Amino acid sequence: MARIFLSYAHEDHAAAKRIVDALAREGLEAWWDHDIPPGRTWAQVIGERIDVADVVIVTWSKRSVESNFVQEEAQMALDVGKLLPVKVDDVEPPIGFRRVHASNLVGWNGEANHRQWRALLDEVRQRLDGGPVALGAPNASLASTRTRMPLGVGIAALIFVTVVATYFASKSSFDVADTVPDTIQDVGTGRQVSASARWVRRNAPAVEVSASTTGADCANAVATITFSGDGNAPLFTQSFSASSVITLALARDREAMQMSLATWVAEGAGMPKYAGDLPDWRPDDQDPMRGDLPFYLETDADRSSYAALRQSNVPVYCFVQGLESAACLVVQGGYLERIGLQVL
Repeated sequence: MARIFLSYAHEDHAAAKRIVDALAREGLEAWWDHDIPPGRTWAQVIGERIDVADVVIVTWSKRSVESNFVQEEAQMALDVGKLLPVKVDDVEPPIGFRRVHASNLVGWNGEANHRQWRALLDEVRQRLDGGPVALGAPNASLASTRTRMPLGVGIAALIFVTVVATYFASKSSFDVADTVPDTIQDVGTGRQVSASARWVRRNAPAVEVSASTTGADCANAVATITFSGDGNAPLFTQSFSASSVITLALARDREAMQMSLATWVAEGAGMPKYAGDLPDWRPDDQDPMRGDLPFYLETDADRSSYAALRQSNVPVYCFVQGLESAACLVVQGGYLERIGLQVL
């Protein structure tokens, strides 16, 4: 049975088929035939399919944001940590999903080398390898999720509010003295543990970074990281299977998980703090590169706009998001949004 579930409005059949066909070319099967067999209900069939899926791709379009069925499927996926939204039209996701990061496939025609398609494909494969992952809690995104502004637009506005996250090998030696020490706490009598840290940059507001895990044991725990601004207003939230995050994957008991969470939210010596530390985009490279490791941009940035971002040297914040990757975030519309993916 297919491990990828594709949710879409029927009016978007052509866009959905492009995704299904592109996945098939990569050897991945998606279930997207939503016909309900006689004697079965929509809730039964869809519920079963989402239960067996490892990732649920929800396409946001002008039609699907008005579809009760698509929103219900998205909520089911979000509730079990499997939601992976993509935008095929330049629209805002429905209320409740706007802080869950949506990959930007607006204008994509199925090209295999499309930058954002490759980033989405990497995320799908990571989830298939590492188990269910939730991209954010309802209404809590990093913008969670909303990627829409090209880097060339509003660079000046980003000087104060840009946040880019990327993880680099510990060969670097960035100063981390302005990171406030973490706090660790047990939460209630259940299985939840958490840690937090305050990240500080010059000429920028402080950002509170917190992380927590829930689950019956470490092997099956779901870990959530949240970036908050003034008044603890959430700017970005993303959840992962703890076993799919390299910082947490080796924790085997409660104490070890607490310490791993503290490491996850703490800034390390290998993480850049300003845009000038982002990888160079050399003339002969298809993507910005740190050594031989690519930095996949999620926006349709060109070389000049990316260079302008680096030259602005705005603050950046880095967090590891998988076994082999780190997310890169930028403030847009009052929330943090991913602009790229650094392969580790």
